[in-house]
Amino acid sequence: TDESFNEKLKDALTFIADNPCEVYGIHGKESKNRVGYVVAILQAITGSTIDEIINEYMLSFENLYGVQKNRAQYDELAKSVKYMFANINGGKMPNDKNLQKVVEKYLLKNVGLSAAKLEVLKANLN
Repeated sequence: TDESFNEKLKDALTFIADNPCEVYGIHGKESKNRVGYVVAILQAITGSTIDEIINEYMLSFENLYGVQKNRAQYDELAKSVKYMFANINGGKMPNDKNLQKVVEKYLLKNVGLSAAKLEVLKANLN
C-alpha cells in the first residue's frame, strides 16, 4: 500500500472518529478507486462480508458507467477489492471470518491508528 494513502487514510479515519455524525461524505478527485477502497475498509471494520463489500463497490461502476454483472469488465473491477484486501494481508486473501481482524490489524500497524481511536471509529460507524 502507498504510504501517502495510509497517511491520508489515517487523517480521514481520525476525522470520522473525532466527529461523530449520522452521515459522512467521502469523495475523491483523481478517479483511482481510493474512495472505494476507503469505503471497503470502513465496511470491513463494521462486519460486512466480502461479497457485501464488493456488491456495494460495484454499484458505482454499474450506475455511473453501465458496467454489467457477469461480464469480464465487471469481474476484473470486482477483483480489485479482493486484491486490496490480500495486499494488506501480506498477499493472502482474507475470508469473511477474519476480514475484520485483518483490516483492523492493517489500520493499527500500517496506518497508525491507536486501538482507542479504532474503537471510537467503529462505534461512530455502527
